[in-house]
Amino acid sequence: MYKSDNFCYRLIVGSLAGSIMISLTFGMTLSVMGKEIPPLFVVIGSNAIGAISGLLAPSPSEKEAEKK
Repeated sequence: MYKSDNFCYRLIVGSLAGSIMISLTFGMTLSVMGKEIPPLFVVIGSNAIGAISGLLAPSPSEKEAEKK
C-alpha cells in the first residue's frame, strides 16, 4: 500500500535518512569538541537506521510473489 504512493514513501525514507545524518553530524561534532554525546542522539540514529532498513527490505509476501 505505502509503496504505491511514491511521494509519501520517498518523504518517509528521506526524513529517516535526514535524521540519521543529523544525529551523525551532531554526534561527530560533539565528539571532536571533546564533549560527551547525549544518549538521545544515539537512540534517534539507531532507531532511524532500524526503521529505514525495515522499509527498504522486501517483505516475505513480495519474495513469494517473485517466485511464482
